[in-house]
Amino acid sequence: MKCRVALQVAAGFLLAAGVDAAPPPGFMLAAETRHFTFFSRRPEKVDAARSERFLLATSERLGQPAPEQVAYYLHEHPQQVAQATGVYADGVTVPATGEIHSVRSFHPHELVHRVAGEMGDPGRFFHEGLAVALGNEGRWRGAKVDDLARRLVRRCTWRALLERFESLDPEVGYPLAGSFVAFLIERHGVDRVSAFFRGCRPETAGRRFEDVFGLSLDQAGAAWVRGLSR
Repeated sequence: MKCRVALQVAAGFLLAAGVDAAPPPGFMLAAETRHFTFFSRRPEKVDAARSERFLLATSERLGQPAPEQVAYYLHEHPQQVAQATGVYADGVTVPATGEIHSVRSFHPHELVHRVAGEMGDPGRFFHEGLAVALGNEGRWRGAKVDDLARRLVRRCTWRALLERFESLDPEVGYPLAGSFVAFLIERHGVDRVSAFFRGCRPETAGRRFEDVFGLSLDQAGAAWVRGLSR
């Protein structure tokens, strides 16, 4: 079955030019921590302490130093995120600037992106997979990604998942990517996954994957699919 083209995403890692570093009009300084400066459009407090703890825990888990400073913009709705970043989403992390734009006062999915973005870029499939596996704790819309993957894995080919991830329906692509990266973490450990990310680029991801994990992407994909059937 052909994969449906996505009209919007639920969370994103924006692989494009960054937005202006100055706070957009209408924002106010909401809180500051060791690693964050929070700006908000609304009077509700941001979850600063929780964000700080999660960033540090994720950095330690991935073996990556925590970013020196993260600008976190709390929006009221995804349309405002789109105005700031060009992407309609609940949250977007901008690699060029390190900014996080979100409608959530605490957004662990985007915090994983912020740390992983410092390590390397194996491609959108792996970035979203890691953010779902760690930031969403292996769940998508409250359901376990492996349970969803068993039903969704026949919706598109393995190669389509790898090579055309950005064109897929997020309700298909994100849980599948999260399930696969969670499989890598369970099978090989988070340190190996971090090693794969570190210094990687999309054009070298296949070769680096084989160097780190000792098997090709196609072999790993087949092993993941077999594991889903158990």
